[in-house]
Amino acid sequence: MIKTLLVSVLTLASVSAFAHETTLLCKATYNLDTVLETAVTLGHSERNKSFGEFENFQFFLSDNGNGIIELQSLNNNEPSRSYATAKISEAGSFVELSIWTRDFLLEVRCTK
Repeated sequence: MIKTLLVSVLTLASVSAFAHETTLLCKATYNLDTVLETAVTLGHSERNKSFGEFENFQFFLSDNGNGIIELQSLNNNEPSRSYATAKISEAGSFVELSIWTRDFLLEVRCTK
């Protein structure tokens, strides 16, 4: 009986862990040219998952809990970081970050 209960609890925990993964399609454009397009699977409470880079920029995703996803861009030349957060709950929802200077426009969007 206890063995069956333990197996049931462990099975439920592993199924719950998979249910909290989020797969996003991330696309970065630099001056309107696509420079990165990749699928990213983000685990529950996973932080600072690197999903690509372009020139001096690196891109990261974090799961902040309750469906809140954080998108981060690190500019190694500055150095500086830019952040955007959004609630990602259903297909088509997204988080988007734009960085604009006199020299460039960088846009990164991750869509469920």
